[in-house]
Amino acid sequence: MGLLSWLRRQFSERTARRLERATSIQFRKLDPSELIKAGFSPLSERYVPSTVKRVTSKTASISKRQYQTKRNAEFIGEKLSIEKVADRHATGELSYKTADTRARAQKQMSTRRIKAALKKTEKAENHSGRKYVIGSETKGAFMGSRQRKLAGEFIPDGEWHAMVDLARAINDPRLSDLIKSAGVI
Repeated sequence: MGLLSWLRRQFSERTARRLERATSIQFRKLDPSELIKAGFSPLSERYVPSTVKRVTSKTASISKRQYQTKRNAEFIGEKLSIEKVADRHATGELSYKTADTRARAQKQMSTRRIKAALKKTEKAENHSGRKYVIGSETKGAFMGSRQRKLAGEFIPDGEWHAMVDLARAINDPRLSDLIKSAGVI
């Protein structure tokens, strides 16, 4: 369902056209007190034209998703859903606005992949080839140890071995970085 067809069902034709034509810069986010006045949850995110001074339950607003779709259409040049934009970023079809955004997105994808692999992993193998069951506590400690090691902190010997065993079991892409400067093996 397109933004304009949704707007036409919610508001008058004139208001719907005005909201559709407005650029994303011409909107402002409602604060929690204004959201309550408009009849929405204080945690929801709604946007109104920046010219609106007083918000009431009759004030025309758009949702966060509609705002992001509008902003993406201005940046990309075609209307795509948020999910399709994310897919295109992941495949490399679309570039990110900044290098920092790209780095954060890659880090999030890596973390998601590792967490999914951790859920599936039940056994790990130590450096001598013996298999052992991985408990939930070990899985929980793994992410913290991994982050500390990648940040350059020293990790005690036993904790380091458990982290590397688990990294091998889930085929961690940063395994070589985790092994470096360990002082063991």
